[in-house]
Amino acid sequence: MSSDEVPSILELKKAALDWVVKFCDDPLRGQLLDAICSDKLHVAKSSRSLRKDPTTDLGGGADEKRRFREATEIIEVTTRLTPGHPVLHVFVALAVARAIARKLNGVILYDARLEFVPLVSHEEPLPADGRIVITKHIRCMSSIQSDGLGWMTTVGMPPLGMPNLEMRHIPPNLSAALLPIFLAVAQRLIDAVVAHGGVLSDEDTDVLGFSGEILVSYQDALAAYGGGSATKGQTTVGLRYDGRGRVGLEPFMELGRPSSHEDEASEWYFTAVNEFLGERQDAGVHIHSAEDPVIAVSHRRALSEWQSARSRFVGTNSPSQLLYVKRRFDPSGKAPEYMWVVVTALESDAIVGTLVNNAVRNKGLRAGLRVRFPETEVFDWLLLDGDQHEGGYTQAPPN
Repeated sequence: MSSDEVPSILELKKAALDWVVKFCDDPLRGQLLDAICSDKLHVAKSSRSLRKDPTTDLGGGADEKRRFREATEIIEVTTRLTPGHPVLHVFVALAVARAIARKLNGVILYDARLEFVPLVSHEEPLPADGRIVITKHIRCMSSIQSDGLGWMTTVGMPPLGMPNLEMRHIPPNLSAALLPIFLAVAQRLIDAVVAHGGVLSDEDTDVLGFSGEILVSYQDALAAYGGGSATKGQTTVGLRYDGRGRVGLEPFMELGRPSSHEDEASEWYFTAVNEFLGERQDAGVHIHSAEDPVIAVSHRRALSEWQSARSRFVGTNSPSQLLYVKRRFDPSGKAPEYMWVVVTALESDAIVGTLVNNAVRNKGLRAGLRVRFPETEVFDWLLLDGDQHEGGYTQAPPN
């Protein structure tokens, strides 16, 4: 529509009041109606230009993207923190934005998490009790660092009173398994902010009473998605935050191993998944003889195709692709075990990675242990990309 057809700010606020009456119940309804009529809400036509080809992936489906391309106006909705209601401003902004988008057939761009809000949410009721379900308010993003290990972050925590969270140096095959733990921590922290009635200051890292560690359960992960019940495990996660960001980055709260865990950080990640999901990490370890006729044939096939698989992995550079290699480990010289390693770097003549299982005989070989060995010691390989896999000729794909 043209700028002349955009309703006045007063009309837009009236639409927001009508939306709240229709789609919210008390006690949140009354709080939203009061806030919309207060000076803590600011609705204005923006002078910002519309960039129809954003460089950032804003998510959304075809309908959201179509509405964005067809848009001619930007209306900004901003709110201020209400004393005693640490997240009320978030619900005010959502309610008003949904009302305006519904009235004008628009699309909502949630600045805090750099993402389009689904069109179906325009008529989605807000929770009467004002509870934050964390997956509705933040995004989790992951990438591969220069060392071949993963980095996971949240986007959208600051409006909820917390710094964004991060996990660093993640074994590349564990990002999906660690996501429920990541979200469980985010949910517990936001619940604590609401209970505390305020935000975490840069100077006070223990304002929420976790003393640098937090115990999270699988139930917390389900709460992050809106509910459900399950009887799985729990794990303790260390929290580190000093209010100072690394060069060029915002300050993150880092999630990692707790003080009670003395092993390497990458090993702790496997332990945490183990505890959280209640699963063992020694599946995939085989104690077999390389002279076994069937194994020997499979081994020769794996070696004949190794260079081709290596080249495809290096050439693809896809974050969804994982390369595993199997190697013979026998530190004592008496108990050989063939174990899978997820590759984080391919050097000119060596392979660097982390073990994905716990050994059966050699207790010092634990999932997450960083290893480096000559490429000539590759026994088998496995290339995964989503549901597709190649290789793994000497056994089934590793967990």
